[in-house]
Amino acid sequence: MASLPLYIISAIITLITIFLIIIYSVNRNFRSYPFFFNIIITLSIAIDNIIRLIPASNGNGIESEDKSALCQIQAFTLTLFDKLMLTLMTVFSAISYLGIFHQQFYKKNEKLLFIILPIFSLIICIVCSLLFFGQGITNGGEYCYVVTNNDVKKLVDSIVTGFLFIINLICIIRILSRIIVLRNENQDMGREDSYNHHLIRFISGLIINLITFIYVLLLINKLLPHDLGFVKDLIYILISLMVELFFTINHELINYIKKIFHCGDDIDDNDNLVPNNDLSDTINNESLNESD
Repeated sequence: MASLPLYIISAIITLITIFLIIIYSVNRNFRSYPFFFNIIITLSIAIDNIIRLIPASNGNGIESEDKSALCQIQAFTLTLFDKLMLTLMTVFSAISYLGIFHQQFYKKNEKLLFIILPIFSLIICIVCSLLFFGQGITNGGEYCYVVTNNDVKKLVDSIVTGFLFIINLICIIRILSRIIVLRNENQDMGREDSYNHHLIRFISGLIINLITFIYVLLLINKLLPHDLGFVKDLIYILISLMVELFFTINHELINYIKKIFHCGDDIDDNDNLVPNNDLSDTINNESLNESD
């Protein structure tokens, strides 16, 4: 059985996801590809944590040869959704990069990018999960999972995760350097606040990527203290919550929530709530475009 803190954090993640889906469904101003991508990544994180709470394992630290069908399903799907969070984070970074440095290509292929790249990331996760599942599963912990101390799992998982990490770093660092250059070049044009907004956004993304990928790589290679117990899972779920908040909290959502609760001035649905989340906002900023 999962511990109480895991239930609480997983419940928070699930409630945020449900709230987000409701808002995106009832307000047409949020219906854009970047916003729907937010739903995909937050929904995958919520499903991952819900699956983690299913009591399919022994939960007593004792392995048994008899692995139930539910245990096997939990082991496979948890592995799948754990990897999916990382691949979708990479998709976000890659699309952000294309939108800034190859804007015309992005505009012509926006729909395809938001369809093909998530599907491709899902395929990668399925292939990896099948490979890891074939190495065996364990049912002695709080939940069923693939065997993590297998050399094949460690090697392949480290290579895939490291590759995704490098892609994220390259894309985000290039974006940050571009924003800094443009901010310095346009300091006298009254647009510094806009550049600072993007700068803060992608610095936050860089920090979240560093924390997430480094922690996952430490987990994969068993480099964390063995006596941490469920604390390792707690830290991972807290990181998942941090990732979800990064993709959900933006200016448009805050404005809409203020409108719901009548905080501040009235906001016109067709004006201030135009669906420009931070990703699409950056992409639509012509001055950030470098080349096509």
